[in-house]
Amino acid sequence: MFRSLYFSARYFLSRMFGGEGVAPTPTPDVQNRPVVADTVSNATVPSDALSLGGTLVRGGTYRFTLTASVNGSAWDLTGASVVLTFTSPSGTATSYSATLDDADGGTAHYDGDASVLGRSGLWRRSWRVLQGDVDVRTRPKRFVVVPAP
Repeated sequence: MFRSLYFSARYFLSRMFGGEGVAPTPTPDVQNRPVVADTVSNATVPSDALSLGGTLVRGGTYRFTLTASVNGSAWDLTGASVVLTFTSPSGTATSYSATLDDADGGTAHYDGDASVLGRSGLWRRSWRVLQGDVDVRTRPKRFVVVPAP
């Protein structure tokens, strides 16, 4: 019986995930949907502090960078408004306007000063891009802020 279940599950999974020459096709609502990715960099904190799984140091200055694409190509952000929202450990949300670096290339950034991450704990950040009728919001990304050494 277990062998039969194993082969049934294996067949089902192979059919669902592209086995036996069947290529999965994206659903129509996923096609042409913008994708937004973000990164963090810092010149005032040693790079090893940034490699601790998203840990940032309280009072540090960071550059948060957004890269937006549609179907693998850069999303032209000309005329768009880009906002980065931080939610503190206490639940207070504060939004900041980002600067478009390369509108045609789909990149923007926000330079946070030392007061932005002024409290230690678990934070969240999310991006919002508004362009005409298009309103894209990223899921909140969690990161940790630790006291300065």
